[in-house]
Amino acid sequence: MTDEESIRVATEAARRNVHGSLASRSFHPRDAEMLVFDAAGQRAHAVEIWHAARSIGEEGNKSARAALRRRYGGRAPGVGWIGWLLVMAAICAALALVMSAGFRVRAENLEGVVVALSVAAAVLVAATLFGARLRATDRAHGRILVTVCGALVGAAVLTLGRGAVVGGAIVESSALVALAADRRPAGP
Repeated sequence: MTDEESIRVATEAARRNVHGSLASRSFHPRDAEMLVFDAAGQRAHAVEIWHAARSIGEEGNKSARAALRRRYGGRAPGVGWIGWLLVMAAICAALALVMSAGFRVRAENLEGVVVALSVAAAVLVAATLFGARLRATDRAHGRILVTVCGALVGAAVLTLGRGAVVGGAIVESSALVALAADRRPAGP
């Protein structure tokens, strides 16, 4: 059998195998590659190549994350600590908003809990802005900042609407967050 005939036979076998496997719910493009190598009688080489490609990819990801950390520090998207602080600030602000709406909170504890959560959110936002040196981060961080500001303003309005004495503290923390968000430069 000539090389051309071998290639044609292997190609037809690979097409049959791939078309037969396409109906499977767990079929993935890498499976097609394995089926093609298998049809050519090179399954062992396919496994070696797959493992080599996977290790190269993992090394590339580690190298890219390290380069992002070196270049951007805490501002690095996906690997920096600033995003995690902003998520915690958003959680604190959302809890303050929900609790100021009266969800499962006794009235005598409402103001103290809402103020504590609001101040925690404002401190976390201030820490992220300080960590970023008031420089732009990625757009997701900006959206989280806007969410935190909105939730804190909502908590202040709901708490003040209930006649809370300490509502001024919430308004002050909301103003601090809003001021910090306004000083932040536009996205990259």
